[in-house]
Amino acid sequence: MTDRRGCDLRNTFLDPNCEGVCQTDFIFNSKGEAVCEKDLEFSPIGCTNYTVATKQDCLAIGSKWRWYKLSLNKTNCENTLKVCYDNAGASTSYKNQTECLECNGEYKSPFTWKESYWVLGEDFYNTQWLSNSGWGQLNQWNHSINTNIIEKDVRNIMVTKFAPAAQSDLLCNVMPYVYSFKSLACDCSGDPNTPVNCYNNGTQSYLIGTAKVCNGWQEILVSGPLQLTVYKNSVPVNLGCIGIQASILPSPQFYRQEILSTDVLSNSIQRYMPYDIVVNNHSVIVGQLIGDGIQLDFTYNVGGGLGGELSEYSGQLESPAQICIDARSDIDKHFPVYDLAALKGGKWVPLNANVIVSFNDVSAGRICANVSYGLAYFPILRIDGWEDAVPKPLFTKVQEAFIYLIGIVFILTACYCAYSLFVQVWAGHRKTGTVKITLPRLLNALLFLFCMVRGLYLVLTPSESISAEKNLGGFYFLSEFPIYVFLSLFSSLVFYWADLMHNAKHGKFLERMRWPFIIVNTLMYIMFVVVISVYRRLDADEQYDMKIVYSTILSALCAIFIIGFWLYGGKLIIIQIQVLRIKNQSLNRNLRNT
Repeated sequence: MTDRRGCDLRNTFLDPNCEGVCQTDFIFNSKGEAVCEKDLEFSPIGCTNYTVATKQDCLAIGSKWRWYKLSLNKTNCENTLKVCYDNAGASTSYKNQTECLECNGEYKSPFTWKESYWVLGEDFYNTQWLSNSGWGQLNQWNHSINTNIIEKDVRNIMVTKFAPAAQSDLLCNVMPYVYSFKSLACDCSGDPNTPVNCYNNGTQSYLIGTAKVCNGWQEILVSGPLQLTVYKNSVPVNLGCIGIQASILPSPQFYRQEILSTDVLSNSIQRYMPYDIVVNNHSVIVGQLIGDGIQLDFTYNVGGGLGGELSEYSGQLESPAQICIDARSDIDKHFPVYDLAALKGGKWVPLNANVIVSFNDVSAGRICANVSYGLAYFPILRIDGWEDAVPKPLFTKVQEAFIYLIGIVFILTACYCAYSLFVQVWAGHRKTGTVKITLPRLLNALLFLFCMVRGLYLVLTPSESISAEKNLGGFYFLSEFPIYVFLSLFSSLVFYWADLMHNAKHGKFLERMRWPFIIVNTLMYIMFVVVISVYRRLDADEQYDMKIVYSTILSALCAIFIIGFWLYGGKLIIIQIQVLRIKNQSLNRNLRNT
């Protein structure tokens, strides 16, 4: 038998010997799929045996074999074979017409006849005999095509076109793992409500895709959360081609949840502003990041060709490209309007773009918009009218009035302390002719400082005349200095009581404990000046760490003074109780004797 495969794969002219093909029914495997036995070819209408060349040989094989002639016209094509089309698709053998109709199927031909057309061939009959020409010089030297140069140019063109695609494919497969390993600790460890040092070496980005796009080309770069479509007329004509590098900027390195904490020791509210917010020119929070950013970098060939020098292209594309970025599902969303923001000068500036937002089972939202520059783009949610939003007052009118009232009370108390101190100093000077430091005078002086500074802080706070944003040093002086004055006042009582316990018969103030008192307070105020000076030069994370150390030291000082207060104050109370009991006993004896 000869292989009749050529009949099925015939060319323009049909071989008259190609009478037809020999076929049998499919067999079905355990999954219900139609398959053919070994050495038989699968076709839409059955299993074909191309080694059987005639109808007689085909029918002699068995009752399940049939002979199909090749259709040479539309009628034969559409009526030779009919199959059942039902909800499961087309069946060819296991349902006849009756069964098909019972299953609400359609019994029809699976083939469609397509008309061809004749074309005039060339007439080869009108030919003539030509005699051989005479011998002459045929070969000569001339300019020809250098196939080596052509091959090299074609190879370079292929590299230029497909190398970025191959690199992007590798980056798409490999970089997600590299990024995951590098950022896993930063994304998942530690308390998310406090600043972390995972990204303390500057903004971290990871290359996820490259592309080479020329004018007249359309390129789609898909990698990670990015889909970038560069259209045929996007690349400027004068550049010819540009290179595109896409890098991912993980959003957790910017994420800091807003913290409002009241420091027990300083009585001042510290605000740690989050880095994942969008702020307008009025310093109003108008939006938030909802996904990783994509940094687009454009380059072009300065010298032209393949050997020129690459340079950064910061200009505008001829027509915008479309960028789509997936939002992250692990970020809570608090604003209503989807948009893209560009990172400019360390701030996220909304584009006010006509975005297209789509959702699927994988993404928490894909935000698409047109862009024309190589910048860092982030998906955001924002409010309407974000540019015109202005800050709300920190306090209501009632709260302002209450704060002013408390501040005035502190200032009036400071005035009374100043008057009392003046009276004490004047009376002592008239009596002794000298000015000495006594416990009442020291207490009055410290109370004056404490009340005056605290009063000024409260009076200036409602009008925002003093704040950490405007004057960090002045703000912390007014808010923190009263703490140290209060500690000095507290320590004066502790050291005075300690001096009484160890030298009860003296007549001078702090005769033995003067230098310990001076040294302790001097060290406290030196620490205060150092903290204020250094704190202004630190970044947010370092300020947070320093605040912890600072608060710990203040807590330790307060604990020491409280222990001294209870220790020496308690002993003096016990002694006073004993003295009163002795006096009562003596008084009772005198009364009995009389």
